[in-house]
Amino acid sequence: MNTHIVFGKYPYKYDQPGISIRNGFISQALLHFDISKLPKNAIINNATLTIVPDTLTSKYGSVFSAAIRVYNSSDTANFTPVESASTTLNSTLKVFSANVQSLVNTDYSTGKNVSFILRNDRFYNGVERMNFFGATDAIFAKRPLLKIYYSVRGN
Repeated sequence: MNTHIVFGKYPYKYDQPGISIRNGFISQALLHFDISKLPKNAIINNATLTIVPDTLTSKYGSVFSAAIRVYNSSDTANFTPVESASTTLNSTLKVFSANVQSLVNTDYSTGKNVSFILRNDRFYNGVERMNFFGATDAIFAKRPLLKIYYSVRGN
């Protein structure tokens, strides 16, 4: 599931099936992953989040930052990020990716599904609109991916 929200009075409606993050007037996105199928006694050894940019619909300005800040969400209804729990997705030529093990562990340890808030790394500066392929994209390889490696504790 992916959702978008914009702060302020600007009448912005993102009508694409993907994910949009914008800075300047501040918009951010929510990614939600259902991890209910993980065993209750799992130990998260590694977790990697990968999102694929839609370079045809993205717009970049002069202070472009090729990094996305990822936060745990304390309140998905109001898009409230946990400012102390974040990491940066850095860009390669084709994807934005990072190890998010600590963020996944935070949600998993409390019994919640994983919800991430995504923001441009330069949240208040610039005019970028970064679009990413979403959860319903026809090409599965372009959809957001949370890859979790875990082991199971013995009895």
